[in-house]
Amino acid sequence: MGATKLGVFNHCLSSILGERELASLVEESESRHALDKAWDKGGADQGGPIYCLELGYWNFATRTEALNYSPSVEPSFGYIRAFDKPVDWVRTTSVAFDPYFQMPTMQYVDEGDFWFADLDVIYVRYVSKDLSFGLDYSLWPMSFVDFVALYLADFACERLVKSDTLKEDVRKRWKEARHRANGIDGTNKPTQAIPMGTWAGSRYGGTWGRGSRGGER
Repeated sequence: MGATKLGVFNHCLSSILGERELASLVEESESRHALDKAWDKGGADQGGPIYCLELGYWNFATRTEALNYSPSVEPSFGYIRAFDKPVDWVRTTSVAFDPYFQMPTMQYVDEGDFWFADLDVIYVRYVSKDLSFGLDYSLWPMSFVDFVALYLADFACERLVKSDTLKEDVRKRWKEARHRANGIDGTNKPTQAIPMGTWAGSRYGGTWGRGSRGGER
């Protein structure tokens, strides 16, 4: 059986913070309110788990899409085609001009809500926050469950715990859990090229032109 929101909350409370577990997600208690706030980070529904998804190239949350260019967007310079990012996009894993991703390309720009390139179709792998991918708790490996639970504990510690020692320990464990979860997840997929960063891309023409490319829509 996969993870559940209540299960993650109770793992955070009992295993990490040493607090009483919740009977339900509607229980009126200080701990439930604190974890709800952490879960909905920044006022965004499930913002906490999405934040955790942003911190890795998670295999269980990765999906692949073939994207046609958007005819309503005419770039004012540079690459001639604009591609809308999917609404469930969290971070880009790989972009290719072939559906097998045998030769991932660096000849594109990632700016705002778009990718820009010179082809009519691109193939993109990305970390998804869709309810069938990254936000499907049943798909979460135990290492990621532990990572999210420690994130919640770190966020809620100030409100629930008075021990500075425990707060420091939780922060340290959260950072370690992030590296551990990334390492375990990374062994579950083939070796692939890491997307080129902004600085490196600028050296090779991958991200030249910092102005907005989006013209007419």
